[in-house]
Amino acid sequence: MTKAIIEKEIFINEVVNDNNTSGYLTIKSYETITLDKIMGVIFLEARGRMSSYKDEVLSFKISDKKELIKNESSKIPFTFNSSNFEINSYNGKNVSFSYNLEIQIDVNDNDLERLEKNIFSQIKSFITSDYTIKISKYFKIENLNINYQVVETETDFNIQTNLIVGLFTLLIFGSTYAYLIPEFNPFYIILGIACTILLTYLITKYIGSSLGTISMKTLKDENAFICKILKTKKFNLIKPSLYYVIIEKVIDNRGTSSSTYTETIFTSEKKKLENFKSSPEIKFLYPNKNGLQSYEYKDASILWQMKLEGKYLGLMLKYKCTFRVERK
Repeated sequence: MTKAIIEKEIFINEVVNDNNTSGYLTIKSYETITLDKIMGVIFLEARGRMSSYKDEVLSFKISDKKELIKNESSKIPFTFNSSNFEINSYNGKNVSFSYNLEIQIDVNDNDLERLEKNIFSQIKSFITSDYTIKISKYFKIENLNINYQVVETETDFNIQTNLIVGLFTLLIFGSTYAYLIPEFNPFYIILGIACTILLTYLITKYIGSSLGTISMKTLKDENAFICKILKTKKFNLIKPSLYYVIIEKVIDNRGTSSSTYTETIFTSEKKKLENFKSSPEIKFLYPNKNGLQSYEYKDASILWQMKLEGKYLGLMLKYKCTFRVERK
């Protein structure tokens, strides 16, 4: 008796403009056999400068029992809903998010002996212990018709380390070291650098605390969002400006110590803050590109950060805070 050989291939529409994604499976057998069931399983995968992750996000039935007629090619369509997928396919500098469709084909027990023996060695990695045949294909999800919507909340700004303060502190330590310890000593050099970093941090935090808390209130506004700046103390910044950035962030925990990688993937227009002494409001437009909403998955994330800059007593002060933007 001639043994059955199975040929199979997946086709998927890769650009999605609504909540449904369609495709089809072509399958052909050189002998008549019965398939008990065909299932589709979709996985979200994250890869990059971190540990790789793979999680199931959707499972759906493609077909119930189906007979494959000898030498006839069958085209089996399928459709699945992608509205609950939290992020678009994304390929960044440090991380990529991709979707993989795995189709699982269960052959009827009575026909297992009719399969070509070498089918199991040829596709060994695609067959489970219960002889389910698996075939997979990567595809893209691009929800082009989904808009952004800011989460209304109030968030405190954090002051960032000031470069001028750091250089000034380093100059003082360098001068003191050269005067008191003219001989080169690596230990004192390392100690001086450590003290410089610590003092720069403490001085910057002291400046921030002396000026009080600066916070941002985010409000929805149709296809834009509004930022209202709030302060606990009255003071003024010279030429203050406000803008936001979208950042991809990856934490690599594969070694003995963790490393963090960030990359700015979008920067908004800088806007001047008029009348900073009061509580100014600024309206921002969302990016034209979709799929960059706030998102966290394992060791990778997409973050939205608001940045505030302005001069105070000749020093350029920089603040930032993280806020959330979701799909509308």
